[in-house]
Amino acid sequence: MIILKQVLTSALTMALLTPFLTFFFNRSLQKQKRNFEQELEHLKNYLQLEFSHEQEKLNQKRNVYKELINAMIVFSKARVSEDERIMYQNNFLKAYDNSWLWASEEVLLAVTNFIDFKISVYGDFSASDEAREKELISECIFVIRKDIGFEDTILTKDHYRFINF
Repeated sequence: MIILKQVLTSALTMALLTPFLTFFFNRSLQKQKRNFEQELEHLKNYLQLEFSHEQEKLNQKRNVYKELINAMIVFSKARVSEDERIMYQNNFLKAYDNSWLWASEEVLLAVTNFIDFKISVYGDFSASDEAREKELISECIFVIRKDIGFEDTILTKDHYRFINF
């Protein structure tokens, strides 16, 4: 009889406590779920902002690189008339300055190598220098392509062609 009394008391206690324990346990889980959802939302917002920032930088780089490449044709005498030369020179200088704000180090090194070459042959430009000039321009274009996202390309700088009409 004592055992039956203890079993009934335990069963009654369990029956009364189970809803309270379930309520508090579920409440704790819901609170944890809300906290997790809030943290997830914060992380999602952060990643979206970071992606947006990276996309903006890439777009700015593309614009600067486009201006730089378009202005570099000033170094090809056959592609720019004497009337346009001053305008292209100014465009190159502006694009070069902008590239120091937005370009990757690899691009800046390639452009600097090209400029150093141009300085070294100033006034004494030979046919072999023309080949080296084209090689350095191709290198600039190739490094720029890689920097804006064409990293897994089968192309090399040797695939770029110079065409004069």
